[in-house]
Amino acid sequence: MPLTQVSGGGLANDSVSAAKIATGAVTAADLENNVALNGNPTTTTQTAGNNSTRIATTAFVTTAVGNKDSITNGTSNVTVTSNAQTTITANNVEAAEFGTAEVVFNDTGADRDFRVESDDNANMLFVDGGEDRVGIGTSSPGAPLDVFASTGTYFKGGSDHVDRQLLISSSTTTNAGDTHTFRAPSSTGEIAFTTDSTERMRIHSSGQVGMGTNGTGTGGSSVDVTVRMTPATSGYGLYASNFSSGTTATPGGYGVYGHMGGTPPSGSAHYGLYGKVDTHSSRSSGGLLAYSINNSIYSILGYWSTAAYYGMYSNGSVYASGGFSSSDSRLKDIVSDGIGTGILDKVCKLQAKRFTWKDNTQQRRSCEDVLIGLLAQDVQTDFPEVVASVHQPKITGVNPETLNEQLGDNLAIDYGKLVPVLVEALKEAKTRIETLEAEVAALKSN
Repeated sequence: MPLTQVSGGGLANDSVSAAKIATGAVTAADLENNVALNGNPTTTTQTAGNNSTRIATTAFVTTAVGNKDSITNGTSNVTVTSNAQTTITANNVEAAEFGTAEVVFNDTGADRDFRVESDDNANMLFVDGGEDRVGIGTSSPGAPLDVFASTGTYFKGGSDHVDRQLLISSSTTTNAGDTHTFRAPSSTGEIAFTTDSTERMRIHSSGQVGMGTNGTGTGGSSVDVTVRMTPATSGYGLYASNFSSGTTATPGGYGVYGHMGGTPPSGSAHYGLYGKVDTHSSRSSGGLLAYSINNSIYSILGYWSTAAYYGMYSNGSVYASGGFSSSDSRLKDIVSDGIGTGILDKVCKLQAKRFTWKDNTQQRRSCEDVLIGLLAQDVQTDFPEVVASVHQPKITGVNPETLNEQLGDNLAIDYGKLVPVLVEALKEAKTRIETLEAEVAALKSN
């Protein structure tokens, strides 16, 4: 006889047993709508085959009640719907939803945490519902993703091959300054950094670092860091800036500091800072461009003006405690002895000038004093060897165009090279003096 309705006070505890309802006597067709279960199951391991007086599992409900029923306990319930979806509700708020295509936890967006516990970690996975953060190994994530491990490797990514993985690990100490290591396990492994699918930096297995090199060589085995503009999207391959606000007790700051230490191989050149350019010969270039504090004075080391080479090219004065010019006879091919005759008369034609540099000149940027000198055009007439025509293109950097660049080619005097001219002039003067002395002596003897 089917059980059609139980109402009123319901059935007392233990009043219905297996002896009273035969197996298979109650089916889904015999029960309508919901079956409300008051109280809690006596155990947590009941299955659909249990003969207990309590019902605890969805499997049992599905078998005995059907696909349109629910189990309710106060404000919490389990519902099995016709589309094979199971919903678990706690405190009248949906907690989990099990469907055929997905499983969703906290679909309503309640301020409710989610935690997965492992054998030795109570917070193997922790979702902070109130802060919208995920923690691995921590119940208080401080970022959208917070991975915590006291020591050892806490991140591993890549393929199943150990040599193709990236590991991130922390040191085994407990100091505040622990080291975090990015590691490619293979001895030939490399780590690359990209933006928009374009490689920007690579750490090679040799320890070399390349930036802007597109993964190509880093400049040779003797170079630790290579920076390359490829393509030239800015004016700098490397830009270094140091805003130092030191006191009198601290040293000044350096934008770039070069230091060569250790004991390099014998015979090798040692440089604290090395600069070189490889550009088209139609463009002026230099190994190093340096400006003064107010951008008025510049100096270029290793300069090519498109017309001549210079060890140093500058619009300012040069101060040194001493200096030498190479003059070894073994390095010279002598074209002629002496530089001609009448040198004294030619020197005497030169006229020294007091002058100042014009306002719109490179020289005026560094010197406003009244100076003494010669005019290059006057010197060039008789002594062209000590005068040079210098091509002056606009210098890249903080350098407004001046009269020098507008003229293009400027004449310059190497005053040091006038010394041999003056030596020859003194020799001629000495000869004249000796001749006059002899004539005077002859007159006196008569």
